[in-house]
Amino acid sequence: MKKLWIWILVGVLAAALIAGAIALDLGGGRKASSRPYEHNINYFYSDEESTTRFVADAEVLTDKLIGKVDSFLSCDGTYALVRSGTALYGVDKSGVRNLYSAGVDLALLSLDGKKAVFTTATEVHILDLASGGMEDIKPDGIKGISSIVVSPDGNTVGYTVKTGSGQDSYVFENGASRLLRENACIAAAADSAAFWYFADPADGSLWYASGKREVKLASSFTGMLEFSRDLKEVLFDSGGETLVSRAGGRAKPIAEGVSLFMAGVCCSSVQGGAAVVSEVKDTDTLLGRLYYSYRSSSEGARTVYDIYYVNARGGEKLIAKNAYKFYEGEGGRLGVLMADGKLYDMKTGDPKEASLVASGAADFCTAGDGTYYFISSAGVLSFYGGKSGVMPMQLAEGVVSCGMTPAKTCVFIVRSGENGALMTVRNDLVPELAVNNAAGFETMGGAVFCFTRDYKNDYGVRVFDVYTSADGSAWSLAVKGAEQTGNR
Repeated sequence: MKKLWIWILVGVLAAALIAGAIALDLGGGRKASSRPYEHNINYFYSDEESTTRFVADAEVLTDKLIGKVDSFLSCDGTYALVRSGTALYGVDKSGVRNLYSAGVDLALLSLDGKKAVFTTATEVHILDLASGGMEDIKPDGIKGISSIVVSPDGNTVGYTVKTGSGQDSYVFENGASRLLRENACIAAAADSAAFWYFADPADGSLWYASGKREVKLASSFTGMLEFSRDLKEVLFDSGGETLVSRAGGRAKPIAEGVSLFMAGVCCSSVQGGAAVVSEVKDTDTLLGRLYYSYRSSSEGARTVYDIYYVNARGGEKLIAKNAYKFYEGEGGRLGVLMADGKLYDMKTGDPKEASLVASGAADFCTAGDGTYYFISSAGVLSFYGGKSGVMPMQLAEGVVSCGMTPAKTCVFIVRSGENGALMTVRNDLVPELAVNNAAGFETMGGAVFCFTRDYKNDYGVRVFDVYTSADGSAWSLAVKGAEQTGNR
């Protein structure tokens, strides 16, 4: 699998403890295999035009929508479902297409990106995005629809209807619906509904069901669920802890008394409704990877993060405390960590060793090849060659932030007055001016965006001009006066 490096910005610099790097247990079977999120469709609302513009990676689409976007769904960044007003649109590099004119409430995109499932009042619609063919589910005598899900293979749709007495869940396949259970709000359904998950609307409990077998996983949960691709693994929070269950087995906390968040980004499908939101991730397992927790520092002015490795058995190992920033390498292992002003290479290939790259670091970025750009607390940007043997080399002063483009070009901002200058540096290690009057930048999918001309509109809302580039060299104006940005 292509090597994946995930950027995680997790707070402000705080004291850290490298804990357990020597004894880190990476055993327990298979490692996580995930489809990486390598592309992005982004949207920007132009305050000057009162329109929403779209950018597919670095390409600005000519199609635009009047008004703002209020719902945006994408599984892998190559196609997106967008709701504007109550109309549903599809967006990809070829443009924007109207899928349904009005009245859309809930919507989801199947994990393979081939089907859109959405609701209008008391109906469910299943749209084949390639052929344009649509199936309509029209339940009788209901008051609304509260949840929709789709199986991993895209052939089975589950939905929950509101009745006069409660909520009942059904499954639709091969042109027909059948009742799964009364008094249940569906959260996920396997292929042909061989097993499924639901929340009890009466008490908020979470359940797993297979045939006539029902297993209570938790008496209460937050309403947010994360699933592996085949739905056999589920993560959720209950009582301030993150629990994992496999195939309906007893839910066990990963770390006692700790709520954890999965590090990194992979393709996923968001399903469910207002009561239960399920994120089905395109990964064979939710385990064998990094997680983190966060809390306020002892001074209360900072948010600090602890990093855990969760092996394939669900066992956790705390490997760093009070971290600021880190990269996740292939196989869900910790690659690079910055904490307490120190930058560590965690040796992704051999995590039993952690080597100090630099002290006094305030920010860093890396292409994941053993080379690093880092900013000192004094604002000096330096390059460290790592495997190439190049010793730290100072490149620029007055630097406030840095990042890596998809093309592995380092971009950084040199502060000058209210804003600054966006610079780039490549293999020749010669900094070059890219964009003036830069207020900030962000790398998203296959592009990097620079925000300039930072000012407030008549309503006191900050707006920017947005420039985009694929590699940090050629920049083009994407949107003037952007008030709202978004991706995924």
